[in-house]
Amino acid sequence: MLIDWFTIIAQIFNFIVLVLLLRKFLYRPILKVMQEREDLIRNQLAEAEEKQQKAQEQISLYQKKNQNWEQEHQELLQEAKHEIENTHKKMMVKVRQEIEEHQTQWQQAIDREKKEFLDSLSKKISQQTFIAVRRVLNELADVELEAHISKVFIDRLRNMEQNQLEEYRAAVEKSDEAVLVRSAFNLPQQTREEIEAVAGKQFLNSKAVNFEVDPDLVCGIELRAAGYKLVWSLSEYLEQLEDIFEEGLPERISE
Repeated sequence: MLIDWFTIIAQIFNFIVLVLLLRKFLYRPILKVMQEREDLIRNQLAEAEEKQQKAQEQISLYQKKNQNWEQEHQELLQEAKHEIENTHKKMMVKVRQEIEEHQTQWQQAIDREKKEFLDSLSKKISQQTFIAVRRVLNELADVELEAHISKVFIDRLRNMEQNQLEEYRAAVEKSDEAVLVRSAFNLPQQTREEIEAVAGKQFLNSKAVNFEVDPDLVCGIELRAAGYKLVWSLSEYLEQLEDIFEEGLPERISE
């Protein structure tokens, strides 16, 4: 069997031409499309990976922000808690101080009202007591008691201390006023004359002595001369006793 080389070469040539044509018009476009598709897929994968990375970064950022926000939130809550506690403490201290101040004011007001009441009560008690005593003494006064009171007063006038007597003498000498004698009862003429004589001797003057009746003296006699006063009466002792009584009574009542 003879080989037809021409035919073989022609077929080879046709095959090569076919391959070239297929490569140019079929394989190359397919390869190009495949390459483009591969590039597209690679780009999409790269873009997706980039987006995923950005998304992860955003997630990390958000997580960090969330952590920071949570921390700030806790710090704000803690700060608010401390602020509330401090405000509560301050308010409690202020309220306690106000309560103590009000209690002090109330106690002072109560003590003041109590003292005023006790003072008023003691004064009324002492006043009524000594009014009754004065009334009783006035009612019990008689001629014999009045004579004794006059004698005691004249003795006191006669036995004045020297320094007191010198003051009286100097004042009477400079004064144009008459000597005034006030008594709780009418003095007998003899008693008046005796008082005038002793006063003239003591004061070294001859000025007239005027006499007046003053029931408020309560069994007593009073001499006034140039602003000075010499007195002996139960009223004087009663007033001293009344002062002592008024000073001591509130303390006794408050106890």
